[in-house]
Amino acid sequence: MKLSSPKSMNASLELNVPAQKWDGNGHDQRQSGANAAASKPAVILQHGVIESSFTWICNYRNQSLAFVLADAGYDVWLGNSRRNTFSNESLYYTTNNVEFWDFGWEGIGLYDLPASINYVLATSGRSKLSYIGHSQGVTQALGLGIVELLSHSDLLTKFLAGYTCTTIDEICGSAISLFFGTTTSLNVSHVPVLISQTSCRGFAKTPSLVTTTAVAACIPLGLSLCSTAICKNKAKYGTFKPTAYSLGDMVYPRTALYVGAGDTLTEPADLERLRSSLPSGTVMHDMTINIYSHLDFIWAYNANEYVYQDLLAQMAE
Repeated sequence: MKLSSPKSMNASLELNVPAQKWDGNGHDQRQSGANAAASKPAVILQHGVIESSFTWICNYRNQSLAFVLADAGYDVWLGNSRRNTFSNESLYYTTNNVEFWDFGWEGIGLYDLPASINYVLATSGRSKLSYIGHSQGVTQALGLGIVELLSHSDLLTKFLAGYTCTTIDEICGSAISLFFGTTTSLNVSHVPVLISQTSCRGFAKTPSLVTTTAVAACIPLGLSLCSTAICKNKAKYGTFKPTAYSLGDMVYPRTALYVGAGDTLTEPADLERLRSSLPSGTVMHDMTINIYSHLDFIWAYNANEYVYQDLLAQMAE
């Protein structure tokens, strides 16, 4: 697979890319996966909102988590949530249909994540895998996906906080600081490459994805079973306020939590609520990077030093 950017930067990987794979709800679940090897542990990387699998390979080799994991001997799979640049088809609708854009975190978690995990397990021949989520990828696993995967409760899960950006150059540098927290670890001149595969249309056409400002905004209310409109909430749940998931009643695998102290989208109180809501013993590793904001976990030039090497150590345990 070859992905190109406006800066003519080509990222070429030898990947086994299925032409089309569909979840149980008729949505395209295209995966980018390295050639499986029986001796390699499998890992899925799941991107944030309006992003794509490109986010894991858009930096230089020693700064991109997908490459770092592959070089460490992992069989790396890059998930694509529905309606992004590489996952924009359906068995039933086209991009011109309103129904094509009518989905939210619930559908992504109930259908897309289980389909991705089951496909990787079946294709790789592994009995378990690691899962690394960023931003929306965390929400999928925390409240909307893991409940469907209790038969794989030995999965090793890693969570990263994060979000995305859609502007460029110096303007983007200011926008990143304004919306996602001040960063001192982002190569601003490289931003056009970093954002070249974002999908603004998917964000704008998805009301249920923007009913909360950020992933962490769901935590004070409990992660909720969300619909795309208030009237649907009333019809489905009997109340205008959607039913909340009880995180404490779910079974989670061994989890590592990585947090940026400068992340303006994730309030400290929300994080404490998350920590206290998860079942006792779930979070086995909790690390805060003081100089990091929301995007640094995936795009910082020093992410390998501050996060990825620690992540590799946790995955090896």
